[in-house]
Amino acid sequence: MRKTRKNKGNFRLKSLESAVELLLQNYPVNLVKKTIDRIDKTNRINRGNFTIDTQELEMTEILRQKLEPFAKECARRGYPLINLRVCESPPGDPARFAIRFRADWTESRIVAMDVVHPILQETTPEEVHRKIFSILPELSPEVMQKRHEEAFNRLQERLRMAETL
Repeated sequence: MRKTRKNKGNFRLKSLESAVELLLQNYPVNLVKKTIDRIDKTNRINRGNFTIDTQELEMTEILRQKLEPFAKECARRGYPLINLRVCESPPGDPARFAIRFRADWTESRIVAMDVVHPILQETTPEEVHRKIFSILPELSPEVMQKRHEEAFNRLQERLRMAETL
């Protein structure tokens, strides 16, 4: 694998394969998948040279590790966070992140926020709070299916009522 050091935290690589290989050696697979699109865009712009911002990947991994006590405490209290992940948010701002998770224990994102926010404050240091831009709970597929069916049924009922007028 040929690589040249661009600056502290970035590598310029000669092929997509070498970029992916380097990432997989040092970072979890989910972070590598997130980076592939950026690598592809960089390739089109730089005509074959791939630039990877390893500083952002390292910050994401550090933040994910610092959120582990938060996830464990949520699970201990009966609120498991399924698929907890850290995402850059807003795009282009590597200093701010969103945390996403699936909350199967509720049917409301607001309830999920009301439950996890105090636990986050209790279990993580102030530096983590400053880096988190948003908390984005997701509901279970079953809850989402139920909501879609209810909305569809309401729409059908409205259409039937409109037809009778």
